[in-house]
Amino acid sequence: MIDNRTGLLGVIGDPIEHSLSPALHNFVLEKLNLNYCYHSFHVARDRLRDYFQGFHILDFRGINVTIPHKESVIPFMTQLSPEARILEAVNTIHFELNVITGYNTDSAGFLKSLGEIRNQLKNNQIIVLGAGGSARAIIYALITQQVGEIRIFNRTPAKAENLALCFRDKMAYRNIFGHPMKKDQLSAVMADAFLMINTTSVGMHPNVTASPLDPAIEIPASIGVYDLIYNPMKTQLLQRAQAYGAWTLNGLDMLIFQGIAALEIWLNRSIDAQPFLPELRRHLIALLGDASVQKD
Repeated sequence: MIDNRTGLLGVIGDPIEHSLSPALHNFVLEKLNLNYCYHSFHVARDRLRDYFQGFHILDFRGINVTIPHKESVIPFMTQLSPEARILEAVNTIHFELNVITGYNTDSAGFLKSLGEIRNQLKNNQIIVLGAGGSARAIIYALITQQVGEIRIFNRTPAKAENLALCFRDKMAYRNIFGHPMKKDQLSAVMADAFLMINTTSVGMHPNVTASPLDPAIEIPASIGVYDLIYNPMKTQLLQRAQAYGAWTLNGLDMLIFQGIAALEIWLNRSIDAQPFLPELRRHLIALLGDASVQKD
């Protein structure tokens, strides 16, 4: 029950109405029997400063940040975590006294979602489809796991090449290369790759018949295919990968674990989600029956 001791948490974005974050966080908070309430706030870009003043006055413990504010909130931060500084994007904010700290939990959420597969990343070749903000978080995570090589494929080759240069500069990682999204090049790299990760929104609801891959490209059975999209749960890309015999993952667990990582920051405690993880997955999957749910 909400009372005068209830801690305040939330998420800001534009749009925000159909975010899964309130359902995710309030479920976990209830399971942990913690007196917090998590709300969503529709915040236009020109109202960011007003809302930050309001969060401070109302003594919020923390907020999440989604599209399009992950970069725009940085000037309001007192300090940034190493990940947020390198990624130049914030998805989690912690208010503590007069200090506002910006974090990025996407990389941690991605690695946690891999489970035991995480232990197999080292020295392997990884393909990343897309060169936007999600790609940055994934690439950062991969580099921390000492992968052997990263190949970025993007429809705008210059964006892929620039992203590769960015990580060579910021993390001194040399085995990263940008490529155009061309059938022959991608097919050749896929033959030796351990994992391919789609970080684009191609195939997300409502465009569920779309795929980031050319239909003529065959997917080797030896590769893993991870699509960060979770709406739908099985995209065209994942359906094709399974048809070729490849192992697959969707982005639901990344959403869950990046959210739990944010809670750990705000609450200053570790959270073992395993006892309620199956129930949480079922809860969120049921909500995905509403076709209007957006990707955070």
